[in-house]
Amino acid sequence: MAFGKSKRTVRGLDVIQLIAFLRCPFACPHSSGSLNSDQSRITVWLRLIVLFAVCFMPVGEASDSFAAEAAAIDVTKFGAKADGETDDTAAVQKAIDSVGATGGTVVFPPGTYRITSVGMKAGVRYLGYGATIRRPAKQGKWVRTFDSWKPGYQHSNDKDSAAIHIEGFDFDGNRAEQDKYDQHELEQAHLIFLAADPAKAGRLRVRITNCTFRDCVADAISIYTNVEAQISNCTAIDCFRGGMVLGGGYSRVQMTNFIARGKTHPTGIDVEVDGGGFGGTYAVELLMDNVSLPDGDFDVGVLGDSVVLGSKIVAKAPFNVYGGGTARLSFSDCEFGLGVFSGGNRIALPGDMTFRNCRFTVEPDRPVAEVARLQGAAATTPQSLATSATKPDAREPRAPQQFAAAHIFWNISGSEPRRSSRSSSTPTR
Repeated sequence: MAFGKSKRTVRGLDVIQLIAFLRCPFACPHSSGSLNSDQSRITVWLRLIVLFAVCFMPVGEASDSFAAEAAAIDVTKFGAKADGETDDTAAVQKAIDSVGATGGTVVFPPGTYRITSVGMKAGVRYLGYGATIRRPAKQGKWVRTFDSWKPGYQHSNDKDSAAIHIEGFDFDGNRAEQDKYDQHELEQAHLIFLAADPAKAGRLRVRITNCTFRDCVADAISIYTNVEAQISNCTAIDCFRGGMVLGGGYSRVQMTNFIARGKTHPTGIDVEVDGGGFGGTYAVELLMDNVSLPDGDFDVGVLGDSVVLGSKIVAKAPFNVYGGGTARLSFSDCEFGLGVFSGGNRIALPGDMTFRNCRFTVEPDRPVAEVARLQGAAATTPQSLATSATKPDAREPRAPQQFAAAHIFWNISGSEPRRSSRSSSTPTR
């Protein structure tokens, strides 16, 4: 299914519908018998070929295009100044609320909009080419800039929502003017927060395209329970917790052409599900293609019947891949870095996990200060070197690589793996 008027797009909903086909056991109930290992591998590859063929086939006009696109709503007509000084929160929210039940388009003309937090209506296309959404100074832990879980805007239905489409924005988290955050004091202050009611079967449908996220004190894009999201052509820079963080079950995410980087905060991808979605499930479905993490980590941990498919991922160390339960993970044409000898570079409970045509490369020598940070010894690093970690200099001391290792852990006790104790992103209700 396509969105907008693109003749060629990624068919996210078709991908999700095919996941069930992909997850069909090797010996399906209607088959005449169990397949041997060679047949199983062929079956999986055929399913993957079909899956990716459907993902990227050309499609026609969008069947669920936005009804009021021709009569777009301009936020400046509702009082937004876009001057970088005025608080535009109320004006922008008023413009969003003016969209009728049949949906429409809200346009942000070029400029800088100071916004604390606005609720997002389903069925609305938010267009912001040339627009910067800037977080005002000293905002609190639970102030989320674009918030789907804001009271009065929550999706709670047994049917999926109409689509939210966020396109063309530059989100500025303004971390320099926020309160202390480096010990996770502001860990819920995300730039975009997506969630739907886990008590219902319906998902919140979201498309995020051509956006940049920078200098945030929490997540650039935080995805919690009951979300079906497509993220494409986006970049996250110096975001403290991560560029894309998936933390809730019963969610489906398709991410293509995504970059996460940063020198102050390396900014990577974090998939660590600690909230149950509809039916209490912790399972998620994640498709990643053409993802670049030149500075940050690649941390993907899933449970239950999750499915993770990754292709053309380039990630520097450390990486952490966890496949608990009956999860299936498959990576192809990827490159993962092996860095300093530390707690990173782990493959835990691999189960049904495959790496095809992937490279594991030893990273070049790192600056001493960066090595200390990766080893968790930043507190004992001389201040001169700690400062240089955020200001690279070819003359600074560099630590030669002494170890390059990837640790693989299996559960041989027969006990169930313990879920992570990472701080939950559970939305307040």
